[in-house]
Amino acid sequence: MVIRYDLIAAHEAGVISHPQTFIKDAGFTVKQFEGCPIADCIFMEIEPYSKNLLQLSFIDESNWRFTNTSK
Repeated sequence: MVIRYDLIAAHEAGVISHPQTFIKDAGFTVKQFEGCPIADCIFMEIEPYSKNLLQLSFIDESNWRFTNTSK
């Protein structure tokens, strides 16, 4: 599952930890991680798949294709 983590919305929601740390602490494994500064967001491929994570206002499912991938 690839997610888009909105940095500004996370900050406004009171999240103070690094995005990758937040996702790991929530029980997910981060497979790939790529920042997109112009959009103030981070794209992460995570496991396992969970729609529950999408209930957070600052996380959306994405179809982002990572630039550093051999897939």
